[in-house]
Amino acid sequence: MKKSLFLLLIVGIVTSSHAQDVRVLNNGKASITVERRLVQDQAAFVIREITGEDGRADFSQSPLWQIDLRQLYPQNGGLMKQLPTFVVPDLASLSKGVLELDSSQVIWGTSNNTLLTLIWKNIPLSTDTLTVKVYIELPSGSGGPLFNLESELSGSDSLAIHSMRFPLLVLEPFGDPADDRLILPFSGGRYLDNPTTRTHNWPDSTGDLQATTWDYPGNMQHQFLYYYDLPSELGIYLGCHDPKGNVKRLFYTTDESKERLILYLRHFNGANPDEDIRTAFRYFSLVDEYDYTCQVAILKGDWQHAADYYRQSMIEQPFVFEPDSGFLRRGTLLDRQDMTRQVKENDVNIQYRTTPYPEALDLSENPHDGKISDFERVVDLVEFLYRDVPQAKVFISPRNYLGGGMENIVPTDDRGLVGGSTPTNLPQLLSMWRNRLGGNNVLFGFNQDTGNWLSEDYQTELPRSIVKLENLKPLPRPWRTIMGTITCEGSQYILSRRYDYSNQVLTQSDYGELPGFEMILWSGQGSLPKCCYAPADPTTQKENHNHRIGGGNYWAMEWRRSMKDMYQQHKSFRPNMFIAAERGHEQMIDVSLLGGHIGIYPYQDNSGSGEILMAQPIPLLSYMWHDYMPMAPGSFNSETASSISRRLEMVQNFVAGRRFSFELDARNTNNYGAPEELFPEWLLNLKYLRCLVTARTLFPQILVYGKFLHFPEVETEKEFLPFVEGGRTEYVPIPKVWGGALQVPQNWNNTPAGDAGAIGLVFSNFTTEPTQMSFKVDFPLPTFSRAVWIDTSGVHEYSGTISPSQPIILPPLSSLVAVFGGATTNMTDPDSKIKFDFALKQNYPNPFNPSTTIRFSLPKAEHITLKV
Repeated sequence: MKKSLFLLLIVGIVTSSHAQDVRVLNNGKASITVERRLVQDQAAFVIREITGEDGRADFSQSPLWQIDLRQLYPQNGGLMKQLPTFVVPDLASLSKGVLELDSSQVIWGTSNNTLLTLIWKNIPLSTDTLTVKVYIELPSGSGGPLFNLESELSGSDSLAIHSMRFPLLVLEPFGDPADDRLILPFSGGRYLDNPTTRTHNWPDSTGDLQATTWDYPGNMQHQFLYYYDLPSELGIYLGCHDPKGNVKRLFYTTDESKERLILYLRHFNGANPDEDIRTAFRYFSLVDEYDYTCQVAILKGDWQHAADYYRQSMIEQPFVFEPDSGFLRRGTLLDRQDMTRQVKENDVNIQYRTTPYPEALDLSENPHDGKISDFERVVDLVEFLYRDVPQAKVFISPRNYLGGGMENIVPTDDRGLVGGSTPTNLPQLLSMWRNRLGGNNVLFGFNQDTGNWLSEDYQTELPRSIVKLENLKPLPRPWRTIMGTITCEGSQYILSRRYDYSNQVLTQSDYGELPGFEMILWSGQGSLPKCCYAPADPTTQKENHNHRIGGGNYWAMEWRRSMKDMYQQHKSFRPNMFIAAERGHEQMIDVSLLGGHIGIYPYQDNSGSGEILMAQPIPLLSYMWHDYMPMAPGSFNSETASSISRRLEMVQNFVAGRRFSFELDARNTNNYGAPEELFPEWLLNLKYLRCLVTARTLFPQILVYGKFLHFPEVETEKEFLPFVEGGRTEYVPIPKVWGGALQVPQNWNNTPAGDAGAIGLVFSNFTTEPTQMSFKVDFPLPTFSRAVWIDTSGVHEYSGTISPSQPIILPPLSSLVAVFGGATTNMTDPDSKIKFDFALKQNYPNPFNPSTTIRFSLPKAEHITLKV
């Protein structure tokens, strides 16, 4: 006990200098120095520096916070004035870098060896006054100080807080800004090189706010950013510990000198939905207490080190998850516990979009009209992808629309139920696919789009609209060009319609003798569960805002409730059933974890969507759960350079151990027709996907169950890919070869068992030219065992050894999997004379049944004669 007390006194120190009025928190791992600076009769709080174990950063130009206050019930109508009434500190004060007030208004509050309290007292605002308290805490063992804030308005009640920037940090540059990096874990991950310069160079035509901010509201996966110097890898981490999903954005910009980068979180008023709107704005949000903690830390390392730091800090948080909030969960990052091994080992999810609104699906095996039937279209794709690994497992997700379409296609009264019913022969089609493609190797997922509506008359269509399309045109591509308005009533309407329709389909599947759905790939029209834009004025009924004002909690909570009800209702009929979110917006709401509530997930695993101009995509996919499947779909013809961009998505998913999803289409898109009928570029993409699927099937213990390690550094040539935003095309250098590293986990229980701790290095060339590469790793490699490379012609044993310094030539559209430490694979030696194993599968429980099944699997496709 004495030793513990002694250590505590050593690591937590507060010093005070009356001349400079400086106070320091220091816990041995990190420190923060704060000065109360006196300038004549005025005073200001200044953060001199924050240090970490490997470096320091100067924040002396940081005002720490800025609050946007607006008038309630302005003369021009509405609940709150559209433009700020007061911004504190104002721009003049902000240009000084600090907020200077009368010295009697800038005072210290309670402070000790782990806590500093900074108080700005009675700031005059017309007839109101504002008091702000900032709490800076540095607990023992923490890698950086924690920031929190309280504010209080007093006076005539004419003002309310609209939003707040906190902590607002102005950074001195790390040497040459040209080699700095800014990491954004957004849409698969982005980094900006030289952000100080680039922030001032966004073209005027860029209309996407993602250019300089994160999505609104702040997704739970988007909880930190990291700015670091490339040569030294010294960086600034800004993260928020937010268990409730408060409405927020993360910003980056430069100051007026264009030499310093400003990073800040902007927090929006998140009022309690059970209170009167005006009262809630005034008293139940940032007005009283800032609702979560932010942390600033000085780190040493690249973006993955920052990701590790975020993950660990979230695991260690002392809060308990609030079950009704629908957002973050506290716990360790493990595989979901509600999925069977059969489900986990599937390699591809094929999402099949049938012809819109069919009365019946085409089950014919050899149609005479020259058209491809629904049955054949999926069979052709599966047999194409699994040419070299016929024992592979597949998910098939038939998919159609819930509502949507033009009024001349679906009558207004029937929209929302796709004509009123599901095709009656869907269960028969599932059975035919399973019999043709491999019995228990084929599982089925149910995926249902939500749909939009077009209407000239907003008022009459409000109860059944999710999105009001301002341009009143058919849905354009890309989606981000849609001008839309989201309504709460539309959310309630479509949630009810989607539940009714989905329940109908699942019920038909549950109670029959035919195969049903083991997976629900749950869609909620992923672009829509955001903020509500219904008019915030006294004429808007309160029930139309049944969520946090400005924030979308109604959608999150109601969606999660309906899914839980659906899951419990059908689980008894389908013991292997599980639910997976379709896209990043759905997983933000944490709807997919029924039965597996143990994880927290820092990233949106949806690489390649919504590219940011002049930003380079990086695969921030490393800590996601294994059941989420980013798309590798065919793209529409109007999307520029989409073919090679899709291959980039595939390789990002592959090297990070992600499962693939392929969107097959019965409509006239690039994925229309049998594989050999596709456009040459899309057939090439399909052949590349086949290589990746083959590798995953041969190495499931690495590429399915493997524990993700730090990406190896790959030295290779660059491919210049076009990225289009705001009408302008930029060509960004992308590595031609991507690499990943995964370790066989300790709990791997395959038979025969793989060597726990064995490491797989995987590399893939997604271009159409042979590419030379070498790699570096920052972890010890066990003894090299073997390597296999897969290209469009098949599977090949790699002759020789693999070492980090060894140049390797990868053929076009090929992958190399190197195993270190002798992990068992699903593949025998390609040159072995014994090609397969077989087993008898009796019809139990009757052992005397005269029929039986002889099932055999091959490591690669061959002509086999079986004699009995």
